Amino acid sequence: MTIEDQLAAELEALSFETRRSFKAVVNEVLRAGLESKRQKPIPRFREQPVKMGLRREYEGKLNQIADELSVEDFAVKAFRR
Repeated sequence: MTIEDQLAAELEALSFETRRSFKAVVNEVLRAGLESKRQKPIPRFREQPVKMGLRREYEGKLNQIADELSVEDFAVKAFRR
């Protein structure tokens, strides 16, 4: 097996820092890498749509209704002063 120079240097530095053999450090790093590959992926969240029971005349107009309510609320607050 051939290890790239940069990786070998990092492994040697880690071996020196931890005062452990090069072989032990390589085995630990390989083991950790393999373990991270084995972990099951986190399941994706799926949004579940829910029927709200809106009347037909409101369907597709919710943004317009929200805008009208915002304007109405602003007018009430503005004229209170």
